Amino acid sequence: MMQKIQQIEQFLINYHQQNRKGASAQIVAQSLHVDRSTASRYLNQLVQQNRAQKIVGRPVRYIPIAIYEKSNDITKYFPTLIGIEGSLKQIAKEALAACMYPPRGLPILLTGETGVGKSYFAKALDQAIRSFRPSTDSPFISFNCAEYAHNPELLMAHLFGVKKGAFTGAMEDKMGLVERANQGILFLDEIHRLPPAGQEMLFHLIDQGIYRRLGEADVERKAEFLLIGATTESPEQVLLPTLFRRFSVKLTIPPMRERSREERSKYLQYFLAKEEEKISRPISLSAQAQTLFLDYECPGNLGQFKSDIQLACAHAYLRQYHSSDSGIRVEGNDLPTTLKMKIKMNRPRLIVIICHKGEDTALSIKNWVMEHLPEEDQDVQISILEVDQTEFITSLLQPFHQKYHLIAVISTIMFHVDGIFFLSALELYQPYGLKRLRERLYATRTKRDGPDDEHIFETIYHGIIETVTHFNPKRFIDLLKKESVPLREAFHWEPDKEIGIWMHVGIYTDQLLKKQSSQKQETNKPAHKSNEEVSKEIQLWEQLLHELEKTFHVRYPSSTAEDLARLSQ
Repeated sequence: MMQKIQQIEQFLINYHQQNRKGASAQIVAQSLHVDRSTASRYLNQLVQQNRAQKIVGRPVRYIPIAIYEKSNDITKYFPTLIGIEGSLKQIAKEALAACMYPPRGLPILLTGETGVGKSYFAKALDQAIRSFRPSTDSPFISFNCAEYAHNPELLMAHLFGVKKGAFTGAMEDKMGLVERANQGILFLDEIHRLPPAGQEMLFHLIDQGIYRRLGEADVERKAEFLLIGATTESPEQVLLPTLFRRFSVKLTIPPMRERSREERSKYLQYFLAKEEEKISRPISLSAQAQTLFLDYECPGNLGQFKSDIQLACAHAYLRQYHSSDSGIRVEGNDLPTTLKMKIKMNRPRLIVIICHKGEDTALSIKNWVMEHLPEEDQDVQISILEVDQTEFITSLLQPFHQKYHLIAVISTIMFHVDGIFFLSALELYQPYGLKRLRERLYATRTKRDGPDDEHIFETIYHGIIETVTHFNPKRFIDLLKKESVPLREAFHWEPDKEIGIWMHVGIYTDQLLKKQSSQKQETNKPAHKSNEEVSKEIQLWEQLLHELEKTFHVRYPSSTAEDLARLSQ
């Protein structure tokens, strides 16, 4: 005999053939002669078992999952939304269902931390509606209520419009945003910044479809639109209960820490492409820079991620300003100092070895890697992950990302995940494979006892060689290694500061050599001030500049040592 839950599932399938909107709990109860509460309980069990899909609305309706999945693949309506196949898929489904519900859709409230992309999601939703209804030519009006939060009267006038003479300065009748959004979408970011009176007016407008401009008493205006609100606060605490309850659909956009590494990698490429458009030059990332961007905790979410990428590109652009190469390469040292410091304090490094269940090679690979770890990398932990199906590897790696700094995956299975350093087991045992692994270890190594001199000078060398044309970069680096020790001890620079100082000296020296070689000049005063009493710091700079003058036959202006001493503070 068919169980009750199976009867309800079969009823959903049969009912859907005649009515594509799905069946409510009331319809199921009346058709199968059961209590509404019983029907609702079984319907929710089907949803939990992924056998039915709940369609948000009034009333809530249910569709059999097989039919729903077959006919409702919404990814095609969100072609540019990063996360539509992952963290935002279910959110986008519910939001689009709410938007398409007759006659004008259901009000949606988006919540989430600062910078998670609420505005970005709202715009993507508008484009999805236009894809769903190609003939639609409705407005999308976006407004951040925080812009006029200091002046509630002006804020409400901007939103609802104003009648001439309503207050001082109201010189003419003015249309509000709700009027401009008629038959379209009104997106109100930071909606909690609306004053209580404004929230009451907005509730009345949503509920009744009518409103008045400020200063109007005898004129009722009509407007129909889909309202999407967004807030970073707890909506129950900052919105009036009447307005809060009026939002039929409440969705939370996840922060970056809860999104997959693959999605973060896509955002990284998206923002880099935007920077390429600005400077009209291709931009690439070193392996270290990519790892840092993909692994650091980004408390400001997408907003901070975008800013950090822009700053790194700006650093790289300046460093390679005179380079003949058409492209810009972002190195690890181009990233903001605050970002790199967070990485240093971050999670322990981890290598994951992946193999099929039952394989006996994983342990031997682990032992081999442990034997070949350099002394500086003894902190690296190694875990073994056995899998049944390769399509689940990405999701199985997520817990490792959350707890560790996943620096490499060594696998007997061939697969690809964006943003993960991959090494096949066969490649590992070859000299080239071991070299790649050691380079990866070096790139992810943290400094425990102060700055790594070799790493600093290597970074300066790579920056100088792409920038200068009038002296030998290697001789410059060799001289710094020999002569810069007193300066480094005197100023105790952070690594980023020191790299910036030496890059400045190198570029300035190159500019002087270019100028001095192209025209005859009067001899500059020597860089050192022999007859004046100067500080120890200036004296140290004078000594170094004197060595540079002897080596490269360059003449520095007399104020150079003092300027560099001031810059070094």
